[in-house]
Amino acid sequence: MGVAEGRSTYLGAAPIVHCLETYKPHVIITSRVADAALFLAPMVYELGWNWNDFDKLAQGTLASHLLECGCQLTGGYFMHPGDAYRDFSFEQLRDLSLPYAEVSYKGEVCVGKAKGSGGLLSYSTCAEQLLYEVGDPANYITPDLVVDFSDVQFHQISQDKVHCKGAKPSDLRRPEKLLQLFPTPNGWKGWGEISYGGQECLRRAQAAEYLVRSWMNERYPGIEEKIIAYVMGYDSVKANGGDNDSRHSSKEVIDVRLRMDGL
Repeated sequence: MGVAEGRSTYLGAAPIVHCLETYKPHVIITSRVADAALFLAPMVYELGWNWNDFDKLAQGTLASHLLECGCQLTGGYFMHPGDAYRDFSFEQLRDLSLPYAEVSYKGEVCVGKAKGSGGLLSYSTCAEQLLYEVGDPANYITPDLVVDFSDVQFHQISQDKVHCKGAKPSDLRRPEKLLQLFPTPNGWKGWGEISYGGQECLRRAQAAEYLVRSWMNERYPGIEEKIIAYVMGYDSVKANGGDNDSRHSSKEVIDVRLRMDGL
């Protein structure tokens, strides 16, 4: 269902709930589904929600979105050395806990982590994850529901638990279409990497880039624009169309790794 000729459609929680109700399985293997659906489905099944309980489904989707990236909610990507608001010890990261959610029939949501575990669960980590992969907070689209996150609030209950409220259905309620991935032939991509160390290692990497480009152009004239080359950690932003100027002097570089990608 949802797959034909390599196409892949993002399905929601509904078919998972149907499977739970019909077969009472221990494990469900899905086709492609939205991340949040993996959490919303057991909520709908266990709590007996209906698909027109939009306020409850919105809160359930909030909990699902917060949980879907695991330890991202409990500080996995939050720590940032040198930032007074986000700096904590390496040791605190070592014992990260996966998050969990307590969800009531009425749609009340608390997210938590194992008591005394490492990492961090706070207003800030919740806010960071809330905005992850969200284009329009007032219209967060899932296959089951379009949710308005614009009035969401987080309240710290304890060191390991946060109360979450304020999610509501958007005016659209349900998506008009489902997202489908449709692969199309677009050639082949190849890449290679090589390391250089010691004196003038950057210049040697630049020489390697020049030679590969020259050889490729002899064999496939005009292919230059299909090749990207960068030294990882030195001018890697070129791969994303960023500024080509590096902040580091070439004399400071003692170890480089050249990567070249070609389409």
